[in-house]
Amino acid sequence: MVRRRRTSSEVPASQLDNEDILWEILLRLPSQPSSLLRASAVCKRWRRLVTDLQFLGHFRAHHRTPPLLGAFVCRRRGMATEFAPILGPPDRIPPERFDLRSCSKWPADRHVLDCRHGRVLVKDNLKHEVVVCDPVTGEQCRVSIPPEFKNTRAHIHGAVLCAAADHDHVHGSCHSTSFKVALLSIYRLDRRPVACVYSSETDTWGNLITVVEPCEPHGFLIPVTLIGNVLYWSILEFDFDRQSLAMIKGPSGINKLHRSHIIIKTEDGGVGLAVLSAPRVHIWQRKVNCEGVSTWLLQKTIEMNKILRISPRIKRSMGRLLGYDEDTDEICLYIYGSVYMVQLKSMQYRKLYKTNYYTNYYPFKSFYVPGDLSSLVLIVHIGV
Repeated sequence: MVRRRRTSSEVPASQLDNEDILWEILLRLPSQPSSLLRASAVCKRWRRLVTDLQFLGHFRAHHRTPPLLGAFVCRRRGMATEFAPILGPPDRIPPERFDLRSCSKWPADRHVLDCRHGRVLVKDNLKHEVVVCDPVTGEQCRVSIPPEFKNTRAHIHGAVLCAAADHDHVHGSCHSTSFKVALLSIYRLDRRPVACVYSSETDTWGNLITVVEPCEPHGFLIPVTLIGNVLYWSILEFDFDRQSLAMIKGPSGINKLHRSHIIIKTEDGGVGLAVLSAPRVHIWQRKVNCEGVSTWLLQKTIEMNKILRISPRIKRSMGRLLGYDEDTDEICLYIYGSVYMVQLKSMQYRKLYKTNYYTNYYPFKSFYVPGDLSSLVLIVHIGV
């Protein structure tokens, strides 16, 4: 009889009988949707463990950052925003699983404003409401937009954030936690920016927050960037803690560029700016001195044609910035009929899809596991 020698990476069966050791092993499985589902199919004991609420809490705390499941995009003019999965089988989530049609009857009346902390913020133009929806659980919360926003001349923009006060809370499975919604627009007559915050804890909107200085809505179609507790829409800065709204000045000539710049987070957690001047992307960093005066310093210039292996002869009109992911420090850009994600530190990229219509890119991240949704076993194929 030939005995098979056990390698050092194999775990003895006797150790798997130990509940604590099994717990630690399963805790280190990848955070992709199929990982715990496959483990739950091994036996009843494993399934009981991976669907335990305490285990799932530790599982999320161990990984900290939820996986990127896909993004909400609009690929054709006049079409509805839909979920575009990024992961391959068996982790791929079907687009119809995260359908937003229940937020508004007609596609033209349904406009995605933000996607963050496992929730999607949708504006229902017909009912003049915003809808905070959780695609994983299907839960929705409808909130009427303050009547003052009917007198604004620009599009209404918004952001949704988890309001959990727990210090050890992990974003990405905020299904039952409270949330806040921030809306922003510009008054029709005097062009003053206006913002307002809704709290699900009190079910009320706060006071209107404005600034005296008028502004033009250049670049406001770009999705919001969150750095700390501060939201950035192009040149507008909204501080959640101070409940203050302010205008910031970018490098000379930047503020008038349309869809060519977006606020990003620097390596030290500060405020940066990515400016697309196809085929190049210029990265700026804002420095604030002891007197509160800010200046912009050019950090680097990225030759995107070399990174993406495309022709350097690109007209400025053929490139657009579509979004930014603060967690992964990735920009989403449209160049020459294709949409790319580029990691600004490693310069690694992936080509998402081809399109002749560019639109905003809203990445969706969530811990999508059987303990959160028992029906997951019905929509994810387990290969043998």
